[in-house]
Amino acid sequence: MAAALPYYWGNQGYAAKMEFLDTQRDAFNVFFMGSSRIYRQVMPNVFDVHTQGMTRSFNLGYRATFNPESYYLLENFIQKKAAQPSTILIELQPFVPIADRNLYTVGSNYFLDYSYFLLVKNEYENIANSPDTSKVSAEFTPKNPGNNSSDTSKMSGESATNHLKNLKLSFLGNVLKINHSREMLLSLIGKGKRDTRALGAANEGFVSLNESAIYQKGLVKRHVDFLAAYDSTQTSFEAEMTSYHIALQDTAAHMTPHLQKINQLIEAAARQNYTLLFILPPKRSELLSLFLQIPQKYRLNLANPQEFSHFYPNKYWFDEKHFNETGAEIFTQELAKKYITVEY
Repeated sequence: MAAALPYYWGNQGYAAKMEFLDTQRDAFNVFFMGSSRIYRQVMPNVFDVHTQGMTRSFNLGYRATFNPESYYLLENFIQKKAAQPSTILIELQPFVPIADRNLYTVGSNYFLDYSYFLLVKNEYENIANSPDTSKVSAEFTPKNPGNNSSDTSKMSGESATNHLKNLKLSFLGNVLKINHSREMLLSLIGKGKRDTRALGAANEGFVSLNESAIYQKGLVKRHVDFLAAYDSTQTSFEAEMTSYHIALQDTAAHMTPHLQKINQLIEAAARQNYTLLFILPPKRSELLSLFLQIPQKYRLNLANPQEFSHFYPNKYWFDEKHFNETGAEIFTQELAKKYITVEY
């Protein structure tokens, strides 16, 4: 039954976007992929205005679309030639640990075949065995284990063991199709879950957190909590500058399983006449060492606070990790400026 399903069947937002693209296959020449840091922060209409007419772009990002799912969707998009030869801008992310509460859910494991299981397992073991025991790892411990989060703290053997355990359980859950049958059947008959709101009002794939907060009470609370904790007249620039400078100190080259996968994805995209670019978004300095090992012509750095100090006033943020609509517009403008300087 699984072989008859579209590869994206377990991601209801991405599925809605791909089914829309089936009717607009050759309308776009730039695609954005990733989690909510793309979905909520990249505005295609703004991007296209600031690329001087070079692009017609579409946002394929969706909430909680973390790695390795993001790479799984990318690989299938490329292999199946889901669109004309084009440029794909993908968010650089860690391999996010699977939270206990998400075990055996369709969205957490429908994509987790043996190759991706092995990739993540090898990356986790590589980090756990690193001789630098003080290393802060983007691949490991969430601050809040109840959330599927990529926030990090110092790695511990206990956290590594738990992440590997959850990875194995999720892989088995996919192999055995635990809790999958109903959604698979609905998808086969064309009634699978689809988040059509993810297309956005302009059918370009962007939906701001401000807009979603109108009908999602949890987002309202998240924003209220942020406003209560952070003075909107202040900025997080100094804190982010410190984090960035600390990250710059790790300049050693590490040929990790993750970096090998990135290089493979770049090559796979090129073979199908796609150009793949990796975006390092703001407040992701923990990924800087990995990012700087990607060949320069395939990366766009939007995380340098010294270059983008105007990103960091709290008034442009919806919560600690995501821009509000005004901030998203500013971010997209700068992303477009970076994009037009790329030499293929």
